[in-house]
Amino acid sequence: MNKQSSFTRMFSILMVFAMAVFLQACDKSDTGTAAKSAPQTAPATSSAPAAATSADTAGIDGEALYKGACQACHLAGVANAPKLDDKAAWAPRIAMGVDALTQSAIKGKNAMPPKGGRMDYSDEQIAAIVQYMVNQAQ
Repeated sequence: MNKQSSFTRMFSILMVFAMAVFLQACDKSDTGTAAKSAPQTAPATSSAPAAATSADTAGIDGEALYKGACQACHLAGVANAPKLDDKAAWAPRIAMGVDALTQSAIKGKNAMPPKGGRMDYSDEQIAAIVQYMVNQAQ
């Protein structure tokens, strides 16, 4: 192995490690009282849970939850995450419908892990975050 390929391999390993540490830190970040006081529900038993409705998300502060988890990637566009204020990037996603966006967020999409790595968030909390993000992008 030559010096260039050794360097490239070591650099790649270092970057993967740094990303893993970053995602782990995001997963353990404190979201304040909004996430703690939001109602928790049992996980759905079907393989494809229905998206939460606006009635299910009433009283959940989607903005506070977003700031506690999602903005780490969506504020700067990390790993091609659509930036919160990028209307052009959000337009085709919004056209799919809020329910489809919510399911994508719950299941994960591309580089985003399921629930953005916040498995402690309920489906209703994820739906509230998605609704907040859609409202900001319209």
